[in-house]
Amino acid sequence: MTEKYNLSQFLAQYQMKSTHNLYKSIIRCYLRTLYPELKKSDDEKRYDEFSLQYVSTPRDFRGDLLRFRDQTKDDAPKTTMARFSAILRYLQDNEITFSRNFTRNLLGKADEAISEEHVPTSAELARIIEFMPIGAKTLTLVLASSGMRVGEALQLRLGDMELDRKPPRLNLRYQTTKTKRKRFVLFSDEAKSLLGEWLGFRLDYLRQASARCGMPFDPEDDRIFPFGSDTYLFLWREALERAKLLKIDSATRRMTIRPHNLRKYFRTRGEWTNPDIPEALMGHTSGLMAIYARFDQAEELLEKGYLEAEPHLSIFAGSKTIIDLREKAEKQNNEIDIRIRAYELRNAKLEVEMNQLHDTFIAKTQQEQAEWINAVKSLMTEVSELRAQIQHTDELPAAEGTPVLVPKNFNQSDYEARQKRLGELLVDQAVRA
Repeated sequence: MTEKYNLSQFLAQYQMKSTHNLYKSIIRCYLRTLYPELKKSDDEKRYDEFSLQYVSTPRDFRGDLLRFRDQTKDDAPKTTMARFSAILRYLQDNEITFSRNFTRNLLGKADEAISEEHVPTSAELARIIEFMPIGAKTLTLVLASSGMRVGEALQLRLGDMELDRKPPRLNLRYQTTKTKRKRFVLFSDEAKSLLGEWLGFRLDYLRQASARCGMPFDPEDDRIFPFGSDTYLFLWREALERAKLLKIDSATRRMTIRPHNLRKYFRTRGEWTNPDIPEALMGHTSGLMAIYARFDQAEELLEKGYLEAEPHLSIFAGSKTIIDLREKAEKQNNEIDIRIRAYELRNAKLEVEMNQLHDTFIAKTQQEQAEWINAVKSLMTEVSELRAQIQHTDELPAAEGTPVLVPKNFNQSDYEARQKRLGELLVDQAVRA
């Protein structure tokens, strides 16, 4: 008996995460139409049990496929082809095969996408980017100016960058590309400038994201963009909404401006003199073969062609919104400069007045201090004289017979007044100190 494989065993052969997840989603959906007791929230073990039961039990597989096609007949042709390609591969892995004619009719033709889509202009991209956080903003600029796929960009590591080249370069490892062939991509100076800002903030973002998710912070995470495709898609859609550019295709329920359209922006907006150059940079086999047929000149051809196209790929330089903002910013800067000069003049005048007040205050304080010292000296002299008088006293008997010494010509009230005044002056000295 031929060995049968459950869903997890079938998916284990696909190393690309995107392919793995796509096939998993499609086959699970297919199994739920066959087994109503299966729920979307069921775990992998339950899906493995039902998938193995399905391929191990004799049944009308052809009829199952036709019924599933009828249930999904309103889907776009490319979606239908992708869906049945995944299901047929799973069945073929389990030695369940169909005639070539049946397979061709089941898959149908998907030469052209039916989804309504729109390749954004540079002005529209500028509006979208305006409502993104710096990480998504940087990724969008890199994608639009390089032609990379989102999945390729999200697997880039810090060591894949060559920022000192002209134009700057990112090296894609073969494990991360759709074609399983390593290649490099080039990107614009304006994207490089924002990338530099993002790299300065990247570790802070990792710390914040780890705290939000309740996960330990991993300083060894060297991804340039340490977030997933779902996060980026959410931020993309949110930015479209805020920029008032979100439009949903009624037939396919997809956004008309999608991140994948950035590849089309790269290919169509660059005004390329050699059409093989964008195809090669995007990783299309036809372009790669044409460029690398002249292997000794390939890098030079790509870099030269890219530098010619770079001005046309710029998002900010050609955006009227950005130009208006720059002009407004320059005008505001000029106004600020005028205000700063006015404040500097006013501060200089105030500083002169303050110095004058300080000098006047010091002079007045010194004068008061001198007057106070003279007053204290005068009182001390008078008190000393009174004390000297006390020493020359006549001895007079007291009422009870106790002798009391009283100076000659002594004025008791005058003496007490002078002592009190001296005490006040000494207290005033202490307060001043």
